[in-house]
Amino acid sequence: MSDLKKYVMLFTIMGENKKILIIEDEAMLSDLYKRTLEKESFEVREVSDPTNVIQLIHTFAPNLILLDIMLPGMSGIDLLKLIKSDPETNAIPIFMTTNVAEEESLQHAIELGAEEYLNKSEYTPQGIAEHIKQYFRDHSD
Repeated sequence: MSDLKKYVMLFTIMGENKKILIIEDEAMLSDLYKRTLEKESFEVREVSDPTNVIQLIHTFAPNLILLDIMLPGMSGIDLLKLIKSDPETNAIPIFMTTNVAEEESLQHAIELGAEEYLNKSEYTPQGIAEHIKQYFRDHSD
């Protein structure tokens, strides 16, 4: 592999050209995630209301979704089911986030197809960004 190709691959893995969709109803936290991920060269969109999120996923085509488990109007688990039941979106990796770490919810989210389940109290926004970058490094072609 040429040095240029290695550089391009590393640059892509580290965030460039990767899109992250944040589904989080806590505006301040969502903004912190967004700013932190943008500093890592990710293209980021954020949404607080899950109502039309499937349409946004189709148009934005994220490489990863950061999904809060507790949302207004629809739980993150229900939204996870919707995303994973759609053939056009079911391959998108989803990291569930929560303030309440319940073993039952964790297991259910993983069974439904979530890649990760992150307790917000255990990760800073930078820690979540590092976790996402590691995921892309581990799953690069």
